[in-house]
Amino acid sequence: MNENSLPEVIILGAGLSGLSFAYHYPGKSVIFEKLDTIGGTARTEEENNFFYDYGPHVSFTEDPYVIELLSKKVEVFENETKPMNTYRGIEFPHPALFHLDKLPKEECYKILVDLVESYKGYDKDFEAQNYEEWCEKNQGKYFAQNYTKKYTKKFWCIDPQLLTVDWVGNRVPSPSISETIKGAIGLQNESGYYYQRYRYPREKGFGSFSNFWRNREKDINIFLNKEVVAIDTKNKVIEFKDGYSRKYEALVSTIPIPEMSKIVFNLSNEIKEMIASLKYTSLHYINMAIKGEWKRDFSWLYFYDEDIPVTRLIAFNNMSPKMAPKGYTALQMEIPYTKHFDESLIDKSILAIKNLGYIDDSLIVNVSNKDLKYGYVIYDFKREQTVKKITQEFKNMGINSLGRYGTWSYLWSHQVILQGKELAEKISKIQA
Repeated sequence: MNENSLPEVIILGAGLSGLSFAYHYPGKSVIFEKLDTIGGTARTEEENNFFYDYGPHVSFTEDPYVIELLSKKVEVFENETKPMNTYRGIEFPHPALFHLDKLPKEECYKILVDLVESYKGYDKDFEAQNYEEWCEKNQGKYFAQNYTKKYTKKFWCIDPQLLTVDWVGNRVPSPSISETIKGAIGLQNESGYYYQRYRYPREKGFGSFSNFWRNREKDINIFLNKEVVAIDTKNKVIEFKDGYSRKYEALVSTIPIPEMSKIVFNLSNEIKEMIASLKYTSLHYINMAIKGEWKRDFSWLYFYDEDIPVTRLIAFNNMSPKMAPKGYTALQMEIPYTKHFDESLIDKSILAIKNLGYIDDSLIVNVSNKDLKYGYVIYDFKREQTVKKITQEFKNMGINSLGRYGTWSYLWSHQVILQGKELAEKISKIQA
């Protein structure tokens, strides 16, 4: 294939999917990014030599190609995955169903009895109609109602009855009776988590993985602080907030679908209504710089308590010791929400983890707050067909959709990288 015969591709968004497309596209490409840095949701931000990701981003893929790609421009090391839970003041390993011996005996008994009852009546051909039903069949009714349902409502901001199961995969544990009993009597030596080890950059956080594109930087131009305000697909012109405009031959967009409704010319009212129906969570992050070395061993900690707004506490020092200056700790709390964030939850959250003994607030040297408008795509029962129609309409208009928010899917970092690679190969063949 003659690279010079390929059209230059314009890419909107410099997250992992957009960078992957540019890296794998044999011709020239130009990326326009709204923010002042690359990486998208996978970026890392520095605050006075403390480094904070947007949540616990790690790479756990076993795909040798992606492993090698991410290691091109950054030193990488492996860590053991150690997620933990806390509920009613008790800390126990995650997933809980593999470690019931850490719970009170009466609680353990109730969980085991309901799980056994569920398995006794299990039908291998059974297909759950919603996520709550899936949990009750695979985890037992007691655990599903008293643990998974409570956390689901905190994390997804929606009742599990309103969620489909096509996002679950191996994300949610459903151990066998044997595995659960071993955990209940203290014989379980398997973590039960869906990955045992992960890779992480030695310095400057997960966002350092984004630098793989530099192996082809002579063919890739990236422009930061370029917010798109209009896409005229008939005349193939993109307009930016700063007044700049650009014509294009081929266009790839990783912009979140709800934002496209505001900027794409000539969308039908039907498509706009479909876009307006898409649901998602937003995420608020409380970044804390703490004086003192972090002593606890977990990678991140899940909170089941309904009266604690936090869903996860992330200890970045456990991912890499270089995430904070020597003698200090970089911590982060994550709070999901929809529509509007309640600022009072910040102090409430700090007080909650103080009362649980995770921090001494007299040692906090700085607190900053970051907001992520698009956190997780909510898999309600309209999502699949709605997204299919929307992205097909975009395709008909000459817009190739890409990435977690561009295709409105719950994708991991390695999946969006491979998705970018696949689209680059596809467009290359079409244009050749």
